[in-house]
Amino acid sequence: MTATTFDLSLLTEWKLALAERWIEIGADQLLAAINVDFEKEFLGALAESTATEDPYAEYEWVIFKHHAIEPGVLHAAPLSVTSEPALWEEWFFVDNEMHHHELRNHPHEGEEHQWKGHDTEHPEVVLDIQWHYINDKDLRPFLLR
Repeated sequence: MTATTFDLSLLTEWKLALAERWIEIGADQLLAAINVDFEKEFLGALAESTATEDPYAEYEWVIFKHHAIEPGVLHAAPLSVTSEPALWEEWFFVDNEMHHHELRNHPHEGEEHQWKGHDTEHPEVVLDIQWHYINDKDLRPFLLR
């Protein structure tokens, strides 16, 4: 994958730091490889966010390799999960379908599926927890909307 240069000049403070983190881990390249417009869906959502502080400050953005999903899975995983409501997101393309899973550690209206697992292909913090999720057609990070 080739690096692309993005104009981040209009982003300041936490927005600039988050955009730089995405680019640092290669989220822009992974998303381009699965036909997600990084500039529109991620940088655009970031620029338009009315949040005054980073809603992902307590999250780790990471790409995991997956044995059946190329080129991998982008995760926005909380740094810790307690009994309090938590959100975890993942983006990937498999079986000719784009997936943007919004997973919550509690039942919620509209949930489509559940997942609880233990493997090496997901962030450790999300393992062995019952997650309830939807496959959101809106590809923008949920907390930036």
